[in-house]
Amino acid sequence: GERRDNTKQSAYLMKRADAAESNDEANKLNDEAVGLRVANSKIDGRLQQIDFRAHSLMQDAKDNVQ
Repeated sequence: GERRDNTKQSAYLMKRADAAESNDEANKLNDEAVGLRVANSKIDGRLQQIDFRAHSLMQDAKDNVQ
């Protein structure tokens, strides 16, 4: 999925940054890699919210049955 693709792309960009011919190019590639990591953190946060919401809904359903 998107998260796995971001991780692969981030690693690739970091390798390219290490081999970059200039500091500007290296910084640009590193910035892109960091951006992908931030995107993954946001995905993780959304997944946690979804898990919490699902748990709450299941608890509500249980409470309403009893």
